[in-house]
Amino acid sequence: MVVTMKAAVMGVDDFMARLHNYRIDPNKDFDEQEHSFTHGYYTHRAHVSENAALRYFISSGDKHTDL
Repeated sequence: MVVTMKAAVMGVDDFMARLHNYRIDPNKDFDEQEHSFTHGYYTHRAHVSENAALRYFISSGDKHTDL
């Protein structure tokens, strides 16, 4: 399977899990997910700190900024 296909499948799977809430653990525990395609491991954790680089773009909705 191509890496981009695998990433797309994981993205859709995460979206469906958040939409239909079928995980055993709460969705907030899956805020940050890390997949290693070369070593074959997967980790997830809750969001622990504010991301200063993306704070203007995350959860901004339809807010338009003048650049």
